[in-house]
Amino acid sequence: MTPVIVEFDASDCAEEIAAGMSNFSVGTTLLFENTRVRVWELALQPGQHAPFHCHTIDYFWVAADPGPIVQRIIREGNSGEEMSMTPDRGQVKFFTFRDGDILLHDLANVGDKPIRYITIELLDGNNTMPAGYLPA
Repeated sequence: MTPVIVEFDASDCAEEIAAGMSNFSVGTTLLFENTRVRVWELALQPGQHAPFHCHTIDYFWVAADPGPIVQRIIREGNSGEEMSMTPDRGQVKFFTFRDGDILLHDLANVGDKPIRYITIELLDGNNTMPAGYLPA
């Protein structure tokens, strides 16, 4: 998997981005949660799009049934990156956050088959969830 990254003007999706700032549902289905982990499934049909959502705590994803995806990742101001990639089956990617850091992005299945990723949020790290957060 070698991602292709291009810049884009995030002002074109300002309303979606604003909604994403308070969306902490990082998958389509919450599979499991306890005091240490939260396990999500992200399943998208061809052409389906997961809305902008916010990551603030350490997590990793596993490509269970991967396919070509496009993510729009928001940076400071109105800048963003559009990343196209096709992860390998079983590929894992880990993300670490300092308190106050966020990752705001969306994701689209641009292939011709359903895709499925498992995301595991690590709840006992040094960073915190925003006050009032309740999973979907």
